[in-house]
Amino acid sequence: MAECEFCEEDFEDEMELHAHWREHEDELNSHQKEEMKKAERKKEEEKDRKRKKRKQYMIYGSAGILALGLAALIIPQFIPDSGSTGQFNITAEGQPVIGSENASVTVVEFGDYSCPACRTFEMDTYPQLKQNYIDTGEVKFSFVNLAFLGPDSQEAAVAGECVYRQNETEFWKYHKSIYDNQGSEQGWATQELLMDLARENTEGLDYEQLSSCISGRDTAEQVRTERGIANSNSVSSTPTVFVNGDKVNGNSYAAIKTAIDSELQN
Repeated sequence: MAECEFCEEDFEDEMELHAHWREHEDELNSHQKEEMKKAERKKEEEKDRKRKKRKQYMIYGSAGILALGLAALIIPQFIPDSGSTGQFNITAEGQPVIGSENASVTVVEFGDYSCPACRTFEMDTYPQLKQNYIDTGEVKFSFVNLAFLGPDSQEAAVAGECVYRQNETEFWKYHKSIYDNQGSEQGWATQELLMDLARENTEGLDYEQLSSCISGRDTAEQVRTERGIANSNSVSSTPTVFVNGDKVNGNSYAAIKTAIDSELQN
């Protein structure tokens, strides 16, 4: 730890301290100003390195998606049918929720962070739902993990749950950032990437605690529980969407809109 002699604020290391000195520039001697500039240059170099890494992940992800073909963007990812009776028991209880508590319609998405169709849903469909229904107070939206496409799906889901444990509002920023950086080659969801995304896209979290949660896989049991919820409700593909407990036939905005409008008219 390093303490600022001007305001007594604590910092993790000297580089962070020296960069902070910009707030006390008028009080610095020449040597301290030089140290401040060095720290700022190092921080900028680190940001540039991370930006290049993000770009590399996106290139890998884009290459993988192209390799899967255009159909992978629109056709859901499937798992074997669990043999459920088809009686649905879908709620948002215990899951991250965005929207008014008083909304009369609840939309629940089952998704996988490695699923290209889920990324398309997040980039194209969800923003329309948010603008037209969630932000108006008519709909509340919830996300449930169905992490079945491999180790990266599991790691990303665990990280998302770790963020949700600390702050539900920040979860949604983190949720989007994972899809923004979705890769297709095995091993894309590294702890380094997952922590970088948290630091760059969320605010006010205890990042040391978050790192411990992710590395210790503290939320793995919750991720398994959510897959069990999916299986018991005959959810065999991602993304799968429910509106007030009823399964929507398809995951397009038009199909979900029709289901929502029907519920709002009741």
